[in-house]
Amino acid sequence: MKITNNYQLLNEKILNHYISSGKDIILISIGGLSCSGKSTLSKNINDYFSVKNILCRTIHLDNWIIDLDKRTEFGTVRERFDYNGIVDQVTKYIQGQKIVTFSYNSQLRKKTKKKYVVEPIRKGIILVEGVICLDIPKLRNLSDLLVFIRTSEYERFKRFIEFNRYVKKINLERCKELYEQRQKDELPFINSTEIYSDIIYEN
Repeated sequence: MKITNNYQLLNEKILNHYISSGKDIILISIGGLSCSGKSTLSKNINDYFSVKNILCRTIHLDNWIIDLDKRTEFGTVRERFDYNGIVDQVTKYIQGQKIVTFSYNSQLRKKTKKKYVVEPIRKGIILVEGVICLDIPKLRNLSDLLVFIRTSEYERFKRFIEFNRYVKKINLERCKELYEQRQKDELPFINSTEIYSDIIYEN
């Protein structure tokens, strides 16, 4: 397990792994707590490989969040995601099929009629990013590299409040309640997945 806080070095590590693998396609799973910077890191990796003319696709696992009204009242982060649906779609994607599902709207907290589509690639890098990425055994087995993101709790708290206030339009007190709830039903489960990572990126 290697630890880095330099995304340039991380990108070079991924590039070297891609070249040395001899594969047309490699899959990289990026996990970590909510608001830790997974989407931002995925974009940085994507931009890096675009400059090098290496095709890169990102699969955002938030689109497999289960609608709020279909969840159990006391479920953990594991019950908020459709694990089987994720494995099924990612497996088919690696085999050359495009991903088609319905987009999840974080403000409405349910699926919409808008389709989420990821076109397949024959050569390049597939990034899968989501809170529960490293918690899904079959997804770990499909992955060539596992990356876990760490960030300071202060920074994560700040991002969490901003996201829920300005994207989900939730009042401040409710945001704080949600944060405390996530500390119980998400933090211990997701932090425990760090042990599976090949690389820890300190954000």
